Amino acid sequence: MRKLQFKLQSIIMHYMCKYMLILIALCGAGRVLVVAAPLEVVVSEVAWMGTQASTADEWIELYNPGATAVALTGWVLRWGKRTVNLSGVIEARGYFLLERSDDRTVADVDADLVYTGGLTNAGEVLELLDAQGNPIDVVNPDGGPWPAGDSHQKATMQRIQAAQPGTDDNWSTSTPGQAIAHDAQGQPIWGTPRQQNFVTHSGVVSQKLSSAETSVPMQSRALPAWTGIVVGLGVVLFLAWLMLG
Repeated sequence: MRKLQFKLQSIIMHYMCKYMLILIALCGAGRVLVVAAPLEVVVSEVAWMGTQASTADEWIELYNPGATAVALTGWVLRWGKRTVNLSGVIEARGYFLLERSDDRTVADVDADLVYTGGLTNAGEVLELLDAQGNPIDVVNPDGGPWPAGDSHQKATMQRIQAAQPGTDDNWSTSTPGQAIAHDAQGQPIWGTPRQQNFVTHSGVVSQKLSSAETSVPMQSRALPAWTGIVVGLGVVLFLAWLMLG
């Protein structure tokens, strides 16, 4: 009888070990398959017109309005036939600066990523996709002319509200004033790379993207259907092992 009890304990222990391995694998898969919420990270500023130094010196800024950092590895920024693979982390309430061709585009602000390929001045559909290919943000979704920005003054296109879609009415042209950054030739950049956006409405300058009102709450994510089954199986195996102890 004692031998039989020991054998049953061994069998249960064997299956408990298998159960733990399966549970670890499933939990790992669950983390991999987590889908980012729409507007969890947004395109906050686009210098599609380049700078005074060169029209080719374009730059793009991302913004994380949430309370937690977001890993961008596997994410892409896409327009036309161009795909820019992202990497690194964008901190909570933080910015991520992409500079075209080299890190001299914005001379006094370090780039988080250097990319190749230009934006057309006529307008593009600019998409931000997460690691699973889900659209997180879309700028200029109708594909028409850029809704803001000035190619003559080289003033950037700035997002007004991070919590709102990237449609035409949510963009404004940066107003030339006191420069906070400079281009490859030391001339002023009329924009706010890696800083709060400044947009003008009826002569009132507003600082938009730093406000807590623009925070995007994380979507609630239901546990997968297999969670209850796996947990229940584990409880049964554990109770059986205790009864035979």
